[in-house]
Amino acid sequence: MNRRTSLLGILLTTLAIVAATGAGPARAEPARVVFETAALSRETSASADLVAQVRELARSGRPAEAVARARGVLDDPSQGQPTRERVRFETLVSLSSADPDATAAEFVRESMDVEPTVFVRLDEPGHEIFVPAWDARAAARYTERRWREREASAATRTILAERGDLAAAWRHGDPAQRSGMIEALRAAPPSQLAPAGSALASELPRGGETAIPALAIAARTADAALFARALVAAPGAEAIGALRDDLPAFGATERVDILSAALGRPDLASAALLALAAEAPTDPRAESLLWSRLASPVHGASAAAALARLDTRDVTFRLESLARGDADPQAARWARLALDLRRQRAQGGDR
Repeated sequence: MNRRTSLLGILLTTLAIVAATGAGPARAEPARVVFETAALSRETSASADLVAQVRELARSGRPAEAVARARGVLDDPSQGQPTRERVRFETLVSLSSADPDATAAEFVRESMDVEPTVFVRLDEPGHEIFVPAWDARAAARYTERRWREREASAATRTILAERGDLAAAWRHGDPAQRSGMIEALRAAPPSQLAPAGSALASELPRGGETAIPALAIAARTADAALFARALVAAPGAEAIGALRDDLPAFGATERVDILSAALGRPDLASAALLALAAEAPTDPRAESLLWSRLASPVHGASAAAALARLDTRDVTFRLESLARGDADPQAARWARLALDLRRQRAQGGDR
């Protein structure tokens, strides 16, 4: 990997961390130094070995030593600002994979107030943009979040082992802690999850908040009944994500049962109908559900798109009959759409 490619990777990492953690509060603009990419690579090339040492120290469980090594550079007036900002940034990112001690925690806290001063000019069509080469504040927020996620994961494993109150822990958790909890649930032995799943199932009638961990448990334990109940109760974004990511964890018959339940939610119906198209060739119930929604003014288009994927003689005959008929204008309209979509697919219009 050449230096330009390596620096570009660092810039992309910086931008990704900023996007994941937020821009933070507005502050007075620090004095900026702007570099071209190649010049900045040359400026910081000597720090590559030190960065590798810091990464290894953090990875091997010695965060205090990693911070000490970094401070040696930060406190050295002979080091240029680009080198100092790179070393601080790389140390912060490396610490995200270590268990924090007091020294590392203090380093992260102080870095949340360190504004970037080294920027890179990037040429875009018609204009230039200037981005931080290494944003210590974003890296510090990212590392602090990862620590809290791992702490919550460990606490969740304890809750599962001791059959504690998972629902209460979830309700009191912030987004980082909840992310860590889900991480632990998706990795836990299924035998540990059954009691927690039963407890969360009893919480579902009270609201959808605890449906999110219930979905994770149901997917991990292949509990289709719990998954269907939690899917109906979960917030929209989480429900759609679970339908997309976790449905393959279940058997064919269970998948149709789950998708049938999902049809009861208007915000899930379109996704469920398209998923039913994949089940229809092996389960007649799936095709029947598609036909039952074809006359719907809201979801008829999604049913048509799903039926367009079923290229069988019986489906074609029924669509053509509906398209010519006038008994149900809405169904006729969507049947014509299904036939049009099928022709487009045949001509290569649907990739």
